[in-house]
Formats: sequence, structure tokens, C-alpha cells
Amino acid sequence: MRHFLLFLYVIFFNILIGQVSQDPVLLNINNEQIRLSEFNAIYNKNNNIETAEQKDKDAYLTLFVNYKLKVQEAQRLGYDTLASFQKELLGYQKQLAQPYLSDNQTQDSILKEAYGRLKQEIKASHILVRVASDASDVDTLKAYNKIMEIRKRIIRKNISFDRISKEIKQKNDASLIAESLGYFTAFQMVYPFETASYNTEVGQISDVIRTSFGFHIIQIEDKRPSQGELTAAHIMIKSNDKSTENQKIQAKQQIDEIYNKLKAGESFEKLAKDFSDDKNSAQKGGKLKPFTSGRMVKEFEQAAFSLKNDQDYSAPFLTPYGWHIVKRISKKTLKSFEDEKGFLEAKVKKDRRGMQSRIMLIEKLKKDYNFIENTNNKEELFQNISDEDFKNKFKSTALEKFDHLLFSLEEKQYTKQIHRFSQNDFLDFLKKNINRSNAPKNKTFLLEKLYQSFVQKSIIEFEESMLSYKYPEYKNLYKEYRDGILLFNLMDEKVWSKAVKDSVGIAQFYEQNKSTYIWPDRVDADIYSVSNKKTFKKVRKLVKKNVATEQILSKMNASNPLAVKHESGKYQENEHPAIASSSFTNQAITGVEQNDKYYVIKVKKVLLNEPQTLENARGIITSDYQNQLEKDWIESLRKKARITVDQEVFKLVK
Repeated sequence: MRHFLLFLYVIFFNILIGQVSQDPVLLNINNEQIRLSEFNAIYNKNNNIETAEQKDKDAYLTLFVNYKLKVQEAQRLGYDTLASFQKELLGYQKQLAQPYLSDNQTQDSILKEAYGRLKQEIKASHILVRVASDASDVDTLKAYNKIMEIRKRIIRKNISFDRISKEIKQKNDASLIAESLGYFTAFQMVYPFETASYNTEVGQISDVIRTSFGFHIIQIEDKRPSQGELTAAHIMIKSNDKSTENQKIQAKQQIDEIYNKLKAGESFEKLAKDFSDDKNSAQKGGKLKPFTSGRMVKEFEQAAFSLKNDQDYSAPFLTPYGWHIVKRISKKTLKSFEDEKGFLEAKVKKDRRGMQSRIMLIEKLKKDYNFIENTNNKEELFQNISDEDFKNKFKSTALEKFDHLLFSLEEKQYTKQIHRFSQNDFLDFLKKNINRSNAPKNKTFLLEKLYQSFVQKSIIEFEESMLSYKYPEYKNLYKEYRDGILLFNLMDEKVWSKAVKDSVGIAQFYEQNKSTYIWPDRVDADIYSVSNKKTFKKVRKLVKKNVATEQILSKMNASNPLAVKHESGKYQENEHPAIASSSFTNQAITGVEQNDKYYVIKVKKVLLNEPQTLENARGIITSDYQNQLEKDWIESLRKKARITVDQEVFKLVK
């Protein structure tokens, strides 16, 4: 038994030692300890580990030390305290944090819900009682009772939805709307309305739902598989209720004539440009933006979606806008969930449903961080906020005495922090987020809405402060961004901009390294480009006789200004279609036929081993000068630095 206990103790002790030493210190640079995990993370990110040899690791270690020395220098010079740096880093931090600030399970469920809904289209009508989101309790209740009464008439008294809709339209009451919506699918209606529509069966009336517009009831008339997204073009001849009978007859005659031209083989795009009254699309050959069900008037939608194949076009048909002929260009149907995921994420982000995963995360974080709320202090504050406080943007001295606790957050695992948020913190939030000169219609509603925003913001910011503790990959990435920004700003000052501005330094560097910047072999030549073989022979004879260029051009271009073109310059091999190594002979006159073109080349001089001027090679010289500045700077940093490497730990790099 004692042996068994000793065995367990040894195992436990070895595990403990392994946990303590599993991330040992690899480097010490000027008293900054760099652990194996940090080096491994960056090394693995930038190398093919399967083929990396020891020399690659040594070389990368040198680069890594140089990198760390530069970052330390930036910090020594105070770059990390600059307002511009902190603002830029905060922007990156917000971007990096986003994937961690939503509930992934909820997000995935929302995406799949939207994908499922996109497979189906719903035809519906609705009745709306208008009421503002921030309406008073009295007005809100009045609107709710009104919509409930309408629903009861339909359900209990068996009065048709259509009959009630007609009555509403006849009343001409601005607070009441009854309308047919046609077919629609996901993302085309506000989210609560969409959800109620998909959750109600065909032929049924939905429960009362609240949106930003007011209270609705919805009648579901039909559900069908999605028709997809259509890209089409059309030709339109205007004809509407305001047109005279003669104008209507002329419009019908015009569209029939265009249709006959189409059947005779004339181009749809050209006919659209020449005759369509829809000037926005006419210049594009009649092409319209892609559309789905519910985006076009019923007659146009039916005609367009009935076309079976791309390039098919319809017979003329009439809509409230006039006569049309529509042509199908392409049709897009829903792909797999994985293929559509990027599109869905972008749509959800802009949609109200995108808040669901954030709300679920906040509820989870409330539990994780032991969210405790003092509702009495919240109600006390709300009761003492007056209409005048809204008008004065909460700058009243009477509010300064309110500094009791509203809620607290406690982190128990990593930092043991407790954050307390007071009434005064909420008032500061109100000062920054209220921009109005009048009191709200419903003060309690608005305060509660703002309070919930304050709670959510506080929890999310608290979670952001914990991300580096909870997620090592976030911590490493954040550090990379931070050091990268510091390094960029320092390199710009010490190397890049310095080199560009240092004209004296560049000139000295050029003189010291002039032999490095040599032109490849070139020729100084006249090149005559000729349009045909007969002219080519004539030009070649004239060049051989040393006739002046002006005379050659004057003579050969007398009847055709484009017969002969001339250019002169210094050319490397293959820099011009006519120049090849065979041209590199002093005073040579050659003829070249290349891709049905003819060239006569007169070499004035062969240029060998000619140095480039500073102006010719300024780009590459500046780049080399920057490299030299960086090399000298790194050497100076290394001379001053205290660097130690634990070689045993370095063997663990993988």
C-alpha cells in the first residue's frame, strides 16, 4: 500500500512539475522574459514546420530578437503613450474582439434559421395600428386594444380579413393601415414580423406582434418554395392611367413593333437602348438589378419568373407603368448552407436578429460574472430624473448626490476583480448618449431602454478586458497587432521616411556603392515601325543611305500619315519587340519582322557596363539605403542589449 501511495505521489509530482515547466523562459532581452509559447506561436505561424531545419530556427531566432529590440526601443521612446497609437490600437482591438463577443451557438442557430427561411416564400396581408416605440403608456395601450379588437372581430365573429381591410381603407385613418404584401422571404421584413409570418400556418391569423411601426396582425395566404434571385433586362414603353386613349394605342403599337424586331433577330440590348422609356436601365441594354419575389409589381414578377431559360424573353405584357418585354439573363438559387454562410453572416449583422447572439452572450456573462443588481437604487434614480434633466442633458447639480450602487460584476478565476457601477456612472452615460432638447413622450420607457444599453455596454467592456486572460490566441494576436503598430511607426521614423527625406545621405550612399548600380547591356538606337513589307524595304534603303529621319518620315508618310513611326532611345534586350541581342553591334542596321509588324533598327552606339545615375535608379537605391539604415540601427541596438538564450529550451521549439 505504501508503495502504491508513493507511486501516486511520484506521478502527481511529475505532472505538477510538467505543468509549471511546460512554458519555460526561452529568451531574456533587457530583463524582458519571453516564454517558449510566444516564440512558438509566431515561429509556427510564419514557417513550414515539416521542412524547417535547425539553421532556419537559428535564423528566425535572430529575426525575432531584432523584432523585440525594435519594439522595446519604441516603448523606450514613448511611442506607446501617443494618442494616435492608442486610437489606432483601440480600433484593431475592437475588430479582434468581435468574434469573442457573441454566443456562437445562438449565432449558428440564427444563421440556420435564416437559411431555412430563404428556402420558402410567404404571401401575406397585414393590418397595422401605428404607434411609436417611445409612445406613452396610455397611447401604447390604446393602440394595443385597438388591434386586439380588430383581431377578435375576425376570429370570434368570423368576419373575413379582406372585409376588415376594406373597411380600414375606407376610413382613411392615418393610424390604421391594411395592405397586401405579396410574396416575401427572409430579410425582407423586420425580424419580429418575419418570425410571426413563418410561425403562422396558411389560412391563419397571427397573434398580435409589436414592431418599430406599431402593432400588427398578419394573415398568411400562401407558402411556396423560393423562386430564387433573377437578373433580367426589360424594354418598357410608358402607358398608365394618365395616358390618353390615343397614347395607349400608340404604346401598344410600339411594343408590338419592338417585339417583331426581336423575333426577326435584332439585339435586345440595342432595342432597349434605342426605344425603352426606362432611361435608368436603357443605357445598360435594359439590365436591372437582381431581384427576388416581392421586389417587382405582380405582373412583372410573374412574367420574369415564368421564363424557363437564360436569354428567353417574354411576349409584351402590361403593368401599371406601361408595356414591357422582359428577358431573363441569369437565375441564382440557394446554394448549400456552407456556401451561403458568408452572405448570411453579412445580412444578419445588419439585421435586428444579429443582436440575439449578443443578448444571449450577455445573459451568460451575467451568470459568469455574478451580476447583482440593486433595483431599488435604479428606481430611486429614475423617479428623481425630471423632464428638465432631459432638456439640460443631465447637467443638473441636483443629480450629483446620486451615487449609490446600481449593479456589480465579479471575476473569480483570473483577476479576482469586482467592478461596481453606480448611479453616477449611469448619469455620465446619459450625458454622452442623450442629444435632445425636449422631454420624451414616455420617460420611463426611454430610461429603461438606455439603462439596458448601459448594462450591456458595461458587461461587454468588462468581458473585453478579460479576453487576454481567457483566450491565449486572442492575447497573442492582440500583442502582435500592438507590437506591429509600434514597429511600423518607429520604422517609418528611423528608416523609411528618414531615407526618403535624407537626400544628402542617399547621395553619399550612391557614391559609395556606384559600382552596384550598372545598366545591363543596352543600345542607343533609332527604331522605325513600318506598316507593310513594301514600305519596310524602302525605309531600310533610306536608313542605309543615312537619310535624315525627318526626310524619311516626310517622304514615306506623305500619302499615309501612319505608314512609318519613329522612336529613339536606349534599350535593353527584349525591352522593345525589335531589340534582341543580335542588334548589339555598333552602327548596325537591321530589319526585323515580328508578329506581322516590320521594324528597321539603326544602332548608334552599344552601351556596355554603363553606371546608372542617381535619378535613374533612385527607387532601388532608396530601398538599399533603407536596408543599410536598418542594419546599422539593429547593430547599435544589439551592442547595447543584454540578450540570453536558454539553449535547452530552444531545443523544444516545434
